[in-house]
Parts: sequence; C-alpha cells; structure tokens
Amino acid sequence: MKILGVGLSKTGTASLTAALRTLGFSALHYDRVRLNDILDGSNPRPDFHRYDDVAAVTDIPSAYFYRELLAAYPEAKAILTVRDVESWWRSVSYHVNVRLPLAQQPGSARWKQPLGSAPSTNADAHARFVNLLHNYVYGSPEVAPANWTEA
Repeated sequence: MKILGVGLSKTGTASLTAALRTLGFSALHYDRVRLNDILDGSNPRPDFHRYDDVAAVTDIPSAYFYRELLAAYPEAKAILTVRDVESWWRSVSYHVNVRLPLAQQPGSARWKQPLGSAPSTNADAHARFVNLLHNYVYGSPEVAPANWTEA
C-alpha cells in the first residue's frame, strides 16, 4: 500500500478512489473483508499488513485504523478528505437511514452468520458487518447525531 485515504465515508472517498484509479493506482474502496477479524473481535493481536496487493485503500473501516496501517506501511502517504459537519451529517444520515437501511436487526436467529472471507452478498452477514463497523467507528451501530458527528 502506498496511499491510505483516512477520511470517513461521505467525505469524498469514492471520488478520491476514482481519481487514484484514473492516475493508475489499484485502489480498494470501503473494504468489507480484510479487517473483519478485528471488527468482530476474533483477532486480538492482528497484523495490519493486509494491503500488499493494492496501491491505495480508502474509506472506513481502513480509515479508522489509520494509525495501525501507517505503522504497518510507513512509506504510505495519508490523504484526509473532510466535509462540513452539517453537510456530512445530512449526507451520511440519508445514506444510512434512507438509501441503504439495514433490513436485518441484531438478535435474530440468522444474525449469527459469520462475516465471511469474501465480499458478502449475504444480507445478514453484511448487516452484521455494517453494525460492527458503525459501532467501532462512531460508537453506535445506530445513526446517532451526537456519536456520529463527534467521530
């Protein structure tokens, strides 16, 4: 990894990824696989050398672990994308609550499915991933203005 996008979702990370790809970098946006063992707590001492095969990684969850990833890849450059808090809040709350609401709630029998080792097409596994990710990054699986804007 040569470049780490350290901005939160809805701060221009998709545009940054597209720009990096246009410049010829292999870029991974919103990685739903490689950090799952950390998110689900199954790996208490993880090795963060997980992105040797790509030049750039953007968005959460990797952005949340920027300290660990920059320690693992000390030559990497960090790019921070930012956005006005009020504008970001309107965008992220619409994105999570309206555009891509989770159909599966924690506690159901199917909720126990593993996160998986490949991009999930399983709605339950993806819902679990999103809830774990939101809890890790924002301190709340639900879109809560106080927690999320503080993050």
